[in-house]
Amino acid sequence: MDDVECIIFILLSHLTAPKTPILSVGEFSDLDISCECLRLLRNCCAGSRDNQLLINKSPELVQALSELFTNCLKYSDLSESQNLHESNLAFKTLLRCAMQFVGNCVVGCSENIELFWNCLFSVFSQLLSCGDPTLRSYTCMVIYNCLTNDHLDQLLDNDHGWSVVGHILANLSTGDCEWGLYIIQRILTAPKSLKRLWPSIDSVKKAHLLDVTFLSLETIAKDTNQDTVAVDTTNILFISELFSSAVEMLLNPNKDSLDLPPRLLCQMLDCLRTSSSVVSLLSHLQGRPHLVLSSIMLLRAVHSPQSQSKDNRLEESLRKTESAYRLKKDIVQLLGNLVYKHTTNQDLVRESSGIPLIMDQTKIDETNPFIAQWALFAVRNLCENNAANQQVIADMKLQGLADDVTFLQDHGVKAEITNGQIRIQPNYN
Repeated sequence: MDDVECIIFILLSHLTAPKTPILSVGEFSDLDISCECLRLLRNCCAGSRDNQLLINKSPELVQALSELFTNCLKYSDLSESQNLHESNLAFKTLLRCAMQFVGNCVVGCSENIELFWNCLFSVFSQLLSCGDPTLRSYTCMVIYNCLTNDHLDQLLDNDHGWSVVGHILANLSTGDCEWGLYIIQRILTAPKSLKRLWPSIDSVKKAHLLDVTFLSLETIAKDTNQDTVAVDTTNILFISELFSSAVEMLLNPNKDSLDLPPRLLCQMLDCLRTSSSVVSLLSHLQGRPHLVLSSIMLLRAVHSPQSQSKDNRLEESLRKTESAYRLKKDIVQLLGNLVYKHTTNQDLVRESSGIPLIMDQTKIDETNPFIAQWALFAVRNLCENNAANQQVIADMKLQGLADDVTFLQDHGVKAEITNGQIRIQPNYN
């Protein structure tokens, strides 16, 4: 029997002893010995496939660890309180050592991945909802290193898996989120993962999920040399469907209340706008005419909220989110990308009376300082190789000065119409 096998034997003798002394309050010898054994095994398995396979030949140890997690979570207090009883602190240390050991056992060892996943999957949810952030982080590390395609399916297709992902999303709002973030990013690479997960999580967790999606897409959009897309195309298309449905719901005059938090609508738009900047994703979004139409509908509603029913409920609802002030700019940017070298979408904007609406965004707006540039970009893309759209703009006539020119006056500029032409001059008043 070599050293590792001896350590396993000693650990098992304490974990599986009669009368479960491991849980006895006031008797810490078993706890101390178990912790030291787990530390030794943790270090022995780091980068050693031979030692990892020795653990694989001891399924009774894996089962004992599963029971250890279950019993400790049941009988001990793992909160962040500074006044924990000494025994609870010992239990916390024991569980941390155990999870670190599991982490080193599964890295690069497919045989151990399956073994530990099957034994620990049932307690992942409890571990992720415990009061110890360090243990939650170690648990996320183990889950991430065990994520095969089959295990991803388990997380996305059953109640317990949804609970695990839900706890991970909830923990993203705390400081112990690095490994949890990696798990969510891995989930986003799976086909239709958002559609499978969406109905099982509340609006707060949906917001966290969209935040991670946006961050992943933003990384791709900024890195022009990146060949792989970190978010599966089916997930982007699902967001486009959610967005269109959300716009329809928001603009439905027969609906008494807004069931969708405005923040989610802005987050969906962020994801779609950023996706449209990625060449490999743009063509998929351009093939969704409902996205073009819903974007025009929302832009019209935000641009002229007084035309909406329910006492401007859309505008009032959007004011509750910090992203609302740039909503119009984001819609215009998305539309500008959707019509880029795409005749069908160019025509669809014209047929929906969207060109005058977009042209109206070229006015100076102090709350949206870049909207004019994005509007000009959209007009440029609308007119490229499209004579009908060019003619619509050519047929536009001067309607006079805008109703509100105070922004120009405040900055020392005066605008007036003389002989059918707009003249700009200094305002000395």
